[in-house]
Amino acid sequence: GLRVCHAAGFAHGMLRPRSLQLGFDRQPRVLDLGVGGILADNVGDERSMVDTLALASGSAAMIDYAAPETLLDPAAGSAAADAYSFGCCLYFALTGLPPFPDEKLADKVIGHHTRQPVPVRTRNPAVPPPLADLIDQLMRKVADERLVNFADV
Repeated sequence: GLRVCHAAGFAHGMLRPRSLQLGFDRQPRVLDLGVGGILADNVGDERSMVDTLALASGSAAMIDYAAPETLLDPAAGSAAADAYSFGCCLYFALTGLPPFPDEKLADKVIGHHTRQPVPVRTRNPAVPPPLADLIDQLMRKVADERLVNFADV
């Protein structure tokens, strides 16, 4: 799904585990295409308390899977940012934890910018080394250094 989006010049921008689903045919699906962020940007001045709480909750959850550049500018969606988020989703799928669990929001942001998470194979030794290497390539801190061709992924 991301390969098709990127080929059309569209970035998801809010990829997280709840954006992905394995279908009955065992094929993965991208569910929401980041529509929540688009809708949140277009809400008028008259937000209800429920809308505000939902937006805050969604933003907090997004931080666990956001690329460093997206944390600086949420409108900076790109194939590279999607690659980082996809790497974070794979990390979660294989370990049951986001890359920087049990930390304050500010610490998570700093972690995405400056620290490597605990290696996937440390948390789950059953992960094959090539898959752990792929996650490392997807989650590089510098966008230009990430593997972004989803045909290769």
